[in-house]
Amino acid sequence: MDKENFFDRLSSYHPISAGLKAYLAIVLKEQLLLEGKVSSITSFSQQSLLFIQRGNLRLFALDKEERKESTMRFFPEGQFLFPSNYLNAPLELPSFLHAIDEVTILCFDQRHLYNLYRNFREFSIIIQLLQGSEVQEMLYHNFTLQKADATQAYADFTSKYPSIAKRCQLQHIASYLGMNSRTLSRIRRKLANR
Repeated sequence: MDKENFFDRLSSYHPISAGLKAYLAIVLKEQLLLEGKVSSITSFSQQSLLFIQRGNLRLFALDKEERKESTMRFFPEGQFLFPSNYLNAPLELPSFLHAIDEVTILCFDQRHLYNLYRNFREFSIIIQLLQGSEVQEMLYHNFTLQKADATQAYADFTSKYPSIAKRCQLQHIASYLGMNSRTLSRIRRKLANR
């Protein structure tokens, strides 16, 4: 299992000690999600830190009464995911993770969390910075939806998430961008004809 991408991304937030790197190298394990698999976010509730080593995930809420999915977030390869951020949110609808393609997640058993916080001061700093970055990302997305027109929002999405734009269903992208599928289909045709 190649963990270098994990360590590179982690140290981009804050320098990590050789001790922390060695400890994480031992406790990290892979979890595989097959393409198309949908898992309740609660099944990841005990994970304080997940890293998408390979593949792409979509986070969505399901309104069973209206039989409607609302895409809340996409997580591309090489990104961290904090299930607790979404579990603690005041959502009345159940939330799920959908593997857009085959996904490999790096995680560790939560029994190690106490040791990580107790023995490595930088770990708590990194977690705070990562969570702050996630909040910033959500706020930026909401701001973009309010200020950008639909064509610009889709263009921004395709430049930020090129592999997801190619593999994800149109209605899921449209939901994330706050528009209906017909509008997005029209925008895609218009951009393709340029």
